[in-house]
Amino acid sequence: MAVIGGLVLWLLRLVLAPRSTLSGFRRWALDECPVAPGRKAVPDGPGRPQREPAPVPLRSLSGQGLSRAKPGKQVRLLVLAGQRHDLATVPLKRVSGIANQIGAEVSLSPGTARRVLLAYVRTLQNGHQQKESL
Repeated sequence: MAVIGGLVLWLLRLVLAPRSTLSGFRRWALDECPVAPGRKAVPDGPGRPQREPAPVPLRSLSGQGLSRAKPGKQVRLLVLAGQRHDLATVPLKRVSGIANQIGAEVSLSPGTARRVLLAYVRTLQNGHQQKESL
């Protein structure tokens, strides 16, 4: 019953928002099948494909790995935000303003800056809350 309900809801979403539904489905399929056409699997161990890495703590982002090559705009946004604010405790209401300000400094569009920083802060705060509850 749950499978049929999920399928009906997905089809309803497909009818109402086909472009975003199909792009989300494509993104999901590529993440689940990392050896899809156009992608190459990098072995993580014996016979296992490598998965996407989890969000990296900002201490690692601003470490030695970035000094060897110029980081991208999104990484620079996260590093600067982490240097200026305690992202593990910042209220989600303030993230948009922080992203707009720092995004302009690194020449990142406001929408992308807000999306990237909000996703990072949510992941960081959810992981932080899970560790406290254990």
